Amino acid sequence: MKRIKLISFFLCMTALTSLSDCDRDEPKTEMEKLPPITQEGKNTFGCLVNGKAWITKTSIDANAVYQANMLQISAGLVNKDFNQFLYFVINNPSEQEFLLNDTLKYRVELTDLDTNCRYVTNGLIGSGKIMINKLDTKNRIASGTFDFKVQNTNCIELNVTDGRFDLTLIL
Repeated sequence: MKRIKLISFFLCMTALTSLSDCDRDEPKTEMEKLPPITQEGKNTFGCLVNGKAWITKTSIDANAVYQANMLQISAGLVNKDFNQFLYFVINNPSEQEFLLNDTLKYRVELTDLDTNCRYVTNGLIGSGKIMINKLDTKNRIASGTFDFKVQNTNCIELNVTDGRFDLTLIL
């Protein structure tokens, strides 16, 4: 009888182990790690930096402030891969698309604390755009997409692609 119980126990454990193997997710690509593009104030922020996923984990890591007709979006990521901070300032965000070469309308800064590199767009050292998909002050939502390429003479070029944010606005 003990032998039957022991065999039954091992069969159940084998069945459970094989079920959990089926349920395991395949490793995600860097692109699949990014949050979906949404417009609901879900407090998500992510992009690819030189092909590697850069994703904030909490609402403390990324925020959006709208005051005096200026939208400021900031995000920080400190982990084994990144020690970087990203900051957007958009003047008069009533338009939907902002090209990086228009320095009067917006500015992007990226600071890498590991390499002591600071990237600031000035129309000469970068290209790209920010799209504001939703700016809703009543429901306090700022969402959009972005991509840009920046360089600094003493640092490597950064290619930021597939960026997206969906943040609760601080008014």
